[in-house]
Amino acid sequence: MTIVIGSIHDNLITMVADTQLSYDNPVDDKRTRHELLRRPTLKLSIVSPTLAVGFAGRMAADLTPLYEAVYSSPEDIAQTVETLRGRSDRFGETFIAATLVPCPTLWRIREGIAVPVTLPGRLEIGDLQSHELYLQWQQHHLHPASAAVDEAQALRMAVQWWINIDDGSTKRSAEQREALRQLTGQEEAEFDRTIGGYLTEIITTPSGFRYAEHTQQTLPDWLPAQAQLQPDGHLHLAAHSADLMQHRRYTLIGAPENRRAIGFCLPQARAGIFYPDGRPWEPSVYTDLASVEDMVQRVWSEHQQILRGLREPNYIVGYFEPADPSAGK
Repeated sequence: MTIVIGSIHDNLITMVADTQLSYDNPVDDKRTRHELLRRPTLKLSIVSPTLAVGFAGRMAADLTPLYEAVYSSPEDIAQTVETLRGRSDRFGETFIAATLVPCPTLWRIREGIAVPVTLPGRLEIGDLQSHELYLQWQQHHLHPASAAVDEAQALRMAVQWWINIDDGSTKRSAEQREALRQLTGQEEAEFDRTIGGYLTEIITTPSGFRYAEHTQQTLPDWLPAQAQLQPDGHLHLAAHSADLMQHRRYTLIGAPENRRAIGFCLPQARAGIFYPDGRPWEPSVYTDLASVEDMVQRVWSEHQQILRGLREPNYIVGYFEPADPSAGK
């Protein structure tokens, strides 16, 4: 399962998605978790500077025919919508197609029906219940003094919240797991999600659609935190942990000359995957990377395509709890 959200706002279009591909058979649960960060699935494709497509639903083992259908008419939005409408009728896939010309427009395509929308607002496909649950959680936990965020940031937060709920064996207490089950509505769930992996985002620029780069810093679980009063009168939150299990996830984007390329990299696992410009059905999978820079260099050497990303994190994930005052005494 997945979540793909498209939004028309400020005469622009922003689209976000995760990269998890789930396997229904309980025997394959380990495969789902193994591939979560080591082999992420591209579900948002820039087809041309003015056309983008996101997909969700039960995916076939071989995604080549699906990618080829998405890219079959890169300059013809009407033909693309018709091709995807036919697939949604035959195979049960769902799509969001987006175009910038003649005006920002989104299509939700499912069960053989394509509905266009030009008014400002969101369209979602995939795990719609999770998106509704996130909005409920956000409303419940919103601090009265919170500042409003723009629509693009709000979309990122919706995906980031779910993909960062859990990356493996949980350290949550029984009470925390129960609270999570109540939030998600899954009585049997140790883990909540059908959403995960990396954040994928398509934004509107003066030259058309492009991917947005992201670098996530994931900190060790449950960092003991202590508030310290600084000489200038400000409070500083200090956190320390002997647990060194942390990592960075990189969403790397193609340069302007190969804007449809995208890559995902987890250096701590030596893993990465590159989807080349215009041919996402021919990804290169790396299992022996020395660093994210190594992946960028190898993509250039092997494909003559440029990837770029953020060296420093643009969002940080961690769980904090008050430090035990008696610790260290």
